[in-house]
Amino acid sequence: MRDRRERVIPGGPGRVGLRHRRLLEHFGESGIGQERQRYRRSIEMEYRLELIQRFLERHLRGRPETCLEVGPGTGRFSALLARRSRSLLLFDLSRPMLDASRTSLRGRPSRRPTIQFVQGSLEDLPFHSAIFDRVVVLGVLAFVARDIGPVLMRLGQLLRPNGRILFEIRTPTQDTMSILPASPAAAKTILREPSRYHLWSVVRRGYQPFDPPHFARFEVAWLRPPYLARTVARAGLRVVDQMAIGPNFGNQPRLLKRLRRTARAYSNALRLEEETGRWPELFGAGAGLLVAAGQK
Repeated sequence: MRDRRERVIPGGPGRVGLRHRRLLEHFGESGIGQERQRYRRSIEMEYRLELIQRFLERHLRGRPETCLEVGPGTGRFSALLARRSRSLLLFDLSRPMLDASRTSLRGRPSRRPTIQFVQGSLEDLPFHSAIFDRVVVLGVLAFVARDIGPVLMRLGQLLRPNGRILFEIRTPTQDTMSILPASPAAAKTILREPSRYHLWSVVRRGYQPFDPPHFARFEVAWLRPPYLARTVARAGLRVVDQMAIGPNFGNQPRLLKRLRRTARAYSNALRLEEETGRWPELFGAGAGLLVAAGQK
């Protein structure tokens, strides 16, 4: 039976239980090397990185005055945010991750924005309302609450008028595609006997409970795209843009290698992804869904 303390979601932001929080802190302390290599370990991940960066650049035009990045990790997007904003605040649960972000930013931003580093949790955001023009939350929401609505509501309260929150949601399609190829032996076990992993729960309910003996080291929530607008609306926000990450070529490494041989072909592939990734029919087909939302 799942420990009730593992997940408590009161009326405010989603609170994570003590056990889950310790796991996230442990990952922050021990997973820095893995996090640095996340978008370098394969051509598919490099391709996804470029698409995410292009999405961010689209919504950072005009160089916003203030930007908050929640969960920067090792700073994989922080340099871009620093170049595109006048003031950047990095907020993370893990002190080692913040230190890694600080290291990655040394000497990189050319316009010298004001950069601050704050350690803390989404449970208790230490900020006043309406102080940021952009709030960026990538690779975080799936790990903090089964219902991201209350978390989005609290983050939305931080926005100034005409501000935007840029975030990523994980989809069951994305993670079943990434879980199964990760280990051929594990995939064989899961497909032969799905109860060995929470496959049906992931596909049907978009939820993976914390259960290390069954290949689930973290409690993760996915949001199916059809429910996104409803969740965002409950948070007092409205969707202004959304894009699936690489629904066409994102999982085709051989084709990507061929495309990269010609700069024009590769550039056209990225443009095609940006256009078709905004088709509602493909929202659940990519390696996650990028969303830009503003206040109603």
